[in-house]
Amino acid sequence: MMAKILAIETATEACSAALLIDGEVRERFEIAPRRHTDLILPMIAVSTTKAAYTIQLCLLDFNGEFIAREHYGLAMTVVSLVPTTLVFVFLQKYITTGIASTGIK
Repeated sequence: MMAKILAIETATEACSAALLIDGEVRERFEIAPRRHTDLILPMIAVSTTKAAYTIQLCLLDFNGEFIAREHYGLAMTVVSLVPTTLVFVFLQKYITTGIASTGIK
């Protein structure tokens, strides 16, 4: 049985996670000041499988060390809001009714 080792580094403005599974090292590194809490859990999940890729990590891929493509990041941010907005539009009646009924005593 091979050991599984997880290494996390968040001491600087960079955030990284590395996972050793069956002799294979899977790692993820991002420079994201003051965003470690948003990124560390998705980084660990992505280290285990690519199917767990989250929107936060996808948006970080649009920025590199020497080049920043903010226009792509802004466009993808708007696209990432579409599913949440659609859910709210279709369920707005139930959401607002639930909120209103919890405030009435």
